[in-house]
Amino acid sequence: MDKDYEMHTEFKNYISLDPYHFSLYGLALIGVMFMWAYGLLRLRTFYKNTHVHSNFHLGVMFIMSSGFLYPMRVYKPSNL
Repeated sequence: MDKDYEMHTEFKNYISLDPYHFSLYGLALIGVMFMWAYGLLRLRTFYKNTHVHSNFHLGVMFIMSSGFLYPMRVYKPSNL
C-alpha cells in the first residue's frame, strides 16, 4: 500500500449533530423498548409463549420502518 494514499468522500448521510434529532430518536427508541418489554411480559404471562413471537414481529417492524424512513433521511439514495 502507498503510505501517501488519501481517500476523499462526501459521505454525510448519517451525521446529524442536531440535539432535537438526538432527543427525538432517543425517546422513540426508549418508547419502543418499553413497548417491547411490556409485550414480552404479556406474551409470557397470559399466552405462555416464548420471546420468539415478539422478537420476530419487532424485527419486521424495524425493517419496514427503516424502508420507509430511508428515502426521507438520505439526501442521495442508492440506485439499488
